[in-house]
Amino acid sequence: MAEATDCNDSVAVHVHQGSSQHTAAQITPPSESTNFPFMDLPGEIRNLIYIYALGCRTWKVHMGAGMDHPRTENATENALALLLVNRKIYKEARFFPYIHSTFQGRHTGHLREWLRCLSTEHRDLVASIKFDRRGYLVKNAENGVLRPSPTFWMDIPSVVGGNLNGLERIQVELSLLGWGWLDDREVNDAKEEAVKEMRELVEEKHPGVVVDVYLQGASPKS
Repeated sequence: MAEATDCNDSVAVHVHQGSSQHTAAQITPPSESTNFPFMDLPGEIRNLIYIYALGCRTWKVHMGAGMDHPRTENATENALALLLVNRKIYKEARFFPYIHSTFQGRHTGHLREWLRCLSTEHRDLVASIKFDRRGYLVKNAENGVLRPSPTFWMDIPSVVGGNLNGLERIQVELSLLGWGWLDDREVNDAKEEAVKEMRELVEEKHPGVVVDVYLQGASPKS
């Protein structure tokens, strides 16, 4: 598992390798070789390799007991190891994990705090954010309409005020549980209505950003 934590205008990337842990911001990469074949590749090819090796991943933001600020984790083994190979590679590719990754948080507050800890330079590179929202479907006592419980709507996913100048996409994955005695069709209709309503609310808060809201188990549109 690779773990990265960024706070106070610094980059500290922890790459777990067996029992050892290296910090990219502090480690001294191997000395630069005058004959390093990778650097002879065209820049476009190197960029494609960087995207494949360092991007296209989801980093989960969490803040557990004893933590003074949120951390990000990725299940891919040695996800950032390429940055430790060579000084030139580190200089060229150090921003790719921000530009080409998705940062996911179950709690809106954790994501906001993590973004606050980033330097302006890194915050402007974050292009994709994902929220997890969980709730229950309940029937309105007055009209019998099945809807998510009121608490579900108390924390609408939002990064307004986060100064994400490079933000292009927001994903929201909904997990809505219904009781076993409810009609399946009614449950499905309520879930689809919740997806539509959530999308409208998030789009209203983030004009110009692509918003993709979908149910747990379904695939995002893009």
